[in-house]
Amino acid sequence: MIIGKKSVVEPCSIAEINNERIKDLFSDRSLLHANSIPEFSIYIDEPAWNTFLKRANNEYTIHNNEASGIILGHYFSDRFGKFIVGIHFEAGYGQGTSSVFCEISIQDQIRILQKAKDHNFLQIIWIHSHPTFGAFFSTVDYRTLKSMYYAPHQAGIVVDNVNQEYLGFKVRNNNAYDFKEIFLVSLNDPTLSVTRPFGKNPDKIFYARKKESSNLNKTKVPPVSLKDKRNEKIKGEEILSLLSQAIDDLKLVLNGRDKKNDSPDQNMQSWEMKIKEIEHLLNEKYGEKSYKSVAPCFARLNEMRVMINEGAFPESQASLLDKMKELLNNLPG
Repeated sequence: MIIGKKSVVEPCSIAEINNERIKDLFSDRSLLHANSIPEFSIYIDEPAWNTFLKRANNEYTIHNNEASGIILGHYFSDRFGKFIVGIHFEAGYGQGTSSVFCEISIQDQIRILQKAKDHNFLQIIWIHSHPTFGAFFSTVDYRTLKSMYYAPHQAGIVVDNVNQEYLGFKVRNNNAYDFKEIFLVSLNDPTLSVTRPFGKNPDKIFYARKKESSNLNKTKVPPVSLKDKRNEKIKGEEILSLLSQAIDDLKLVLNGRDKKNDSPDQNMQSWEMKIKEIEHLLNEKYGEKSYKSVAPCFARLNEMRVMINEGAFPESQASLLDKMKELLNNLPG
C-alpha cells in the first residue's frame, strides 16, 4: 500500500492539548520516571493496549492468525524531549492476514484516517502480533516501517501475545532500530504509576513455533497419528497440484491458447481465489513450522496478490508465473 509522502508533524506542548487527563499526567514527566527520562518515549493508555491484546488473542485462538492495527494519539515535546501518547486502537482487517502475515487494507486506512480526523489524533504506532514466535521485526516488517511509519512522531511495536514479549522499532536517518522506551499509563487514574507492558522490559526474542507453547487456552493438540500423517501428505499433494495447475493455466494465457472469454475483472477474481486457496493449504500444512522456514512462501503469495490487485494484472501475468514457479520450487520440506 502506498500512502504518499508525509508532511512534517511538529510536536505540541502539553499546555496546548484540550485534555485535562493528559495535562495532569504529563505536566512534569520527572514524576513518572525514577531514573533518567528518555529522549523519546512511547506512552500507551492501558485501555488502548488492552484492546489490542484482546484483538490479538482472539485472532490467535480462533483463527491462528496474527493481528495488526494502528494506535492513535498525540505528539508532544517538553523540556526533557519528545514523546507520543497512544489513546485509541483501531484494528486492521485485511483479507491477506494469515498465521505469518498481517494486513491493513485500503478500507482500514480510510476508516482509520477518518477516526483520526474526527478526534484530532495522529497515527502514531503501527502495532502487530507475532503469536508464539517472539518479538522481532521481519524483513517485511522493516520495509513496512521504513516506507509507511517512518515519521519522527511514529514507531512500530511487535508483540508476542502468547509468550508476553514485546519490542519497539523506530526509523532514524532512514534506518530502523530497536526501540525499548515503551510504557503503559492510566489516563483514567493519573495517581497510578507508569508500568511496562506485561510488567517487564522489552527484548528482541525469536521462538520457533510450537503447538503447545500457548497460555491462551487453545485446545491441546494430540499426538500425530498415522491418519494425520496421511492427511498431511494429501495436503502437500493438493498444494503441488494446485500450483502446477495454476502454472499451466498461466502458460496457456501467455501463449494465447486460453479459450475462456472472461472479463478482466472475472479473470482477476479467479486468480484471487486461487491464491487464497493456496494460502489456506499452506497454513494448514506449514502453520506449525518456524517463522523463518515459511515466511518466504507467504511473502511470495503476498507479492502475487499485489500483482493481481495493482491495476495492471494482464501485464503482470509473466511475473506472476515466475512467482508461482518460485513458490513451487521452494516449498518447505
